[in-house]
Amino acid sequence: MLAWSQDELADRVGVLRRVISDFEKGKSLPHQETMDSMYRVFVEAGVSFTRSSGMLGVNITETANFTNWLHSISPRK
Repeated sequence: MLAWSQDELADRVGVLRRVISDFEKGKSLPHQETMDSMYRVFVEAGVSFTRSSGMLGVNITETANFTNWLHSISPRK
């Protein structure tokens, strides 16, 4: 959705990549503070979380898509 690597997400959240990897694999659940930080990072990037008829969903704004695209084509430092 945002095309971030585990390393990028970990940097933004302030945790080790292993924390993200283990969470994605279902090996462990991060501490609540880490989950809150992940939520803030995603919301700041333009992601919104929804609930409708008992179903959870995720939306991403056009601004977030454009910003992510710009980031993907910019030279890496």
